[in-house]
Amino acid sequence: MSYDLRKFYNKHNHSDSLDAKALAQIPVVNQEALEELSLPGKDTFALDRRNRKHKKLTQQIASIKTQIRDFYTWLQPGLVKVFSDPYGTRARALYSLLNCLRPFFLLFLFAFLKRSATTPSARW
Repeated sequence: MSYDLRKFYNKHNHSDSLDAKALAQIPVVNQEALEELSLPGKDTFALDRRNRKHKKLTQQIASIKTQIRDFYTWLQPGLVKVFSDPYGTRARALYSLLNCLRPFFLLFLFAFLKRSATTPSARW
């Protein structure tokens, strides 16, 4: 019965208002087709929000760990492989030491690049 009603509306026009009318007429036309609606409670929605937040934080942590690993691999290839846990206490202590030395490393790098730019390159 509801199929016939929808078919009738489909023949004449397509619009959201007609779809809404057809859906509104279903309880009147076919009482047996109705299903009870059960909405989840507020605890379920709170759990869903927490799960999304947890997933977002996990992705951010993974991204930061990847950036750390890539930076120290660039700085000294093989450095991250020295530690059994590259993000453990010992590794973090070394990373913080290297972070303290970073300004000196950058000065050395800029001086090296400046010197290599002023030095004539070797010709083949």
